[in-house]
Amino acid sequence: MLSACIALGNRLHLFDALAKMGSEEKPATAAQVAEESGCKERYVREWLAVMATSDIISVTEDEKFFIKKEHIEDLTSSAGVVSHSFLPAFLKPYEKVCSVFKKDGPYGIHHTDIAPEFHDIMAKFSEARHKKYFITDFVPALGADIKASFGIENRNKNWLSSYFKERLEKGDMDCLDIGCGKGFHVSLLGSTFPKSHFTGIDISPEAIKLAKELKNDDGKKYENLSFFEMDAMKLDPAWTNKFDLVTNINACHGQMRPDLVRM
Repeated sequence: MLSACIALGNRLHLFDALAKMGSEEKPATAAQVAEESGCKERYVREWLAVMATSDIISVTEDEKFFIKKEHIEDLTSSAGVVSHSFLPAFLKPYEKVCSVFKKDGPYGIHHTDIAPEFHDIMAKFSEARHKKYFITDFVPALGADIKASFGIENRNKNWLSSYFKERLEKGDMDCLDIGCGKGFHVSLLGSTFPKSHFTGIDISPEAIKLAKELKNDDGKKYENLSFFEMDAMKLDPAWTNKFDLVTNINACHGQMRPDLVRM
């Protein structure tokens, strides 16, 4: 029940409305939160009561509400609060998930059984979790386990980190992201390294549709990104030896048969 209510608050921007309208010095009424969020006061009041009795938010004796300053970021933009939004999406194929558990049941559910809104939720979750550290921490860590393939076993890790970063900056790298989803990671790489080219593939048509609609900060389409609806098990033969770097971010573990995936 609590997770469902947190998901509801995230979906309807109720946490955002409360953070904007109320503070410890000047708490907000249910009517103020309802007006700011564009929702009915009666339902907002019930939701606020659930959040307050669960110690998610704070309530005063005269039934006014606020979020403690140290909790605002956690309740408005963190991966934690977004993760609750997976609940309604995951429950849509509930009966099929139950059958997967059975010994004589299927290996897993097909991607078409997943709720369409899953991809948007996953993109928000990835952004909240990775945006702050993806370029600063992930990119420098590239290559820690693949030195041998470059014939540079005797080079240290720091050299390899700068090697990838310099190549991405120069623009002589063609990169592929398998299971790109809505394209958050690909677009972040594309905007950071505009001289290199990045391709994202995903088996979901809904995800690729969203990815193709991505725009950069000035509202224009990215010129160094390409997205394709494609099964990673059936890559275009013309792509053989085409890419300098292949990534698979938060996707392999979600496959129906991860034991058959080969990178």
